[in-house]
Amino acid sequence: MPFSLLLLADETVEAIEKYIYQCDVFTVFNETVHYPIAVFALLKLNDDEVEIKNIAVLPEFQNKGLGSLLLKEIRMHAFRLKFKRIVLGTPDVDYGQIRFYKKMVL
Repeated sequence: MPFSLLLLADETVEAIEKYIYQCDVFTVFNETVHYPIAVFALLKLNDDEVEIKNIAVLPEFQNKGLGSLLLKEIRMHAFRLKFKRIVLGTPDVDYGQIRFYKKMVL
């Protein structure tokens, strides 16, 4: 489990362990490095909804379109599995994340 990446979006390993083992976890690698550069974790809530429990990109790969690409992949994955809704929670205080997600309009 790529905890170092997951910790970019969550505060503690304990917090992550409360949900991560019920999720489908997807890890992104880059051709030039031999370690994961991004991750997202999806939790099936019911037959119609999936929740993005965690999504993170290493800082050196941020602001290069990778987050947008991940969200597009999440949408395609949810569509393939016939989910009708994607749920996403983010702290109210993280205005940068909120602006990004509103721009992407899940």
